[in-house]
Amino acid sequence: MTRSDESFPGVVSAQSGPDNTLLPRITSSLQLFHDHKQSILDLHARVGKGNKPMDHFQIPKLELMHGVVPSITSSGAVIQWSADTTEHAHITEVKVPGRSGNNQSYGPQICRWLDRSEKHRNFSLALSIQHTPHSQHDQNEDDPDPLDQDPADDTNDEQDGHTPRGPSGTAAQHRDFFSRSTWLLKNITPSTPLPLRSFHTETTAFQLNRLPSLKEVTVDEIATKFKIPDLHPALADYIRRARTLHSTIFKLGQRRTSPTDADLPFTHLNVWYSVRMQMRTTDVMDVTDPQRVCASPSSEEWPFGRYDTVLLSNGTPLGPGLGGVRLLTPLSPPTNISSGFDLAQIRLIFHPIWDVNVFLLYAERFDLLPQPTAYGSTSRGYSPDPATGMYVVKRSLRSNGVRLGDVVPLSQARIPAPLIPRYGDRADPKLTAQNSLEFSTEFYLNHFFDKELYYFMLWNNL
Repeated sequence: MTRSDESFPGVVSAQSGPDNTLLPRITSSLQLFHDHKQSILDLHARVGKGNKPMDHFQIPKLELMHGVVPSITSSGAVIQWSADTTEHAHITEVKVPGRSGNNQSYGPQICRWLDRSEKHRNFSLALSIQHTPHSQHDQNEDDPDPLDQDPADDTNDEQDGHTPRGPSGTAAQHRDFFSRSTWLLKNITPSTPLPLRSFHTETTAFQLNRLPSLKEVTVDEIATKFKIPDLHPALADYIRRARTLHSTIFKLGQRRTSPTDADLPFTHLNVWYSVRMQMRTTDVMDVTDPQRVCASPSSEEWPFGRYDTVLLSNGTPLGPGLGGVRLLTPLSPPTNISSGFDLAQIRLIFHPIWDVNVFLLYAERFDLLPQPTAYGSTSRGYSPDPATGMYVVKRSLRSNGVRLGDVVPLSQARIPAPLIPRYGDRADPKLTAQNSLEFSTEFYLNHFFDKELYYFMLWNNL
């Protein structure tokens, strides 16, 4: 990762990109051009094909330069604007193969090195698959699952999207949670623990550890541990809506109507610190690598807790009851990411010790901030920031100033949606990876970070 210039947090140094010295020079150069561009046209010095004079400066790179300074001062060193990945690829795909030859005929030798390396990886992957002892359908819900972990290890291996390693150092083939959950649903026995730890909706499959991270803890204890003061009335509101309005939309931001001491049909919860989510890919007929989404309380490493953000569907239910959700029903207010989705931070993943077999979330909503409809325009609307192409969001608050959160089924989660702080002219020096979601006031929804999120938002008109 490139270091930041200390006098201008969030701006990468000249070692790898624009810094405090270069940014004013870019601005000054652009202003110098604008001051004298008309004289260039008057002298017919701007010419095109056939040496014919041109009366405009419609140059894509010139237009791009106008967004460099606002983007960097607003967003800092965003990953997609860094050359690190390209530079690293030059090392692995050109320099290393080139050094492996005899300094002759670089092109053919590099191509041969890359070809043989790919064959070696494919052979190692074939061995890895052959050595896998069981297929996913050779196990039932009562057998040990290699993807299930002890609660104490809930933040290991696949956290942060890392894939477990198989034989010969190759990546182990990821499990298809869609097929697994379908098979489990068809093979339920009296001894099968419910709700099933693997289940899926139209777009997303979910896998939870067999054992909860916290078992049979009271609602009030959980509310204190996870700092959710309105958990009790939020549960009461969810149960009332589910029982009385069978076609209700489980969306975030509904009016809190239950008192803090409302009666609940249960007293204890089982809580999970994370859930693995797997999506159907949008560009090919396949499934993605599972991603771990966390909702864990404060710890030594994460003093404010680790609570990830996702897109939640707020569509109409598939039918009566407390369960599934159908995608894309235009019933949400315009401040949401779209008419069919809420952007939310997951604060709790749990199952009430009750006779209803559904996993639930307590999630807090983010709202869109109006942005200029075009670069330099005074007109504003609920559209992406023209300088970065990303939506700008902030936390949604209730009228009393507390964060707006509600209980919804886990099945409404669609895809992880990472946020990055919107720094402004200066980033807060106390911001770290562990506290930026707590201390920042505005954020970018970084849909460029992940291919699947980018396509998901593009294809759903977000």
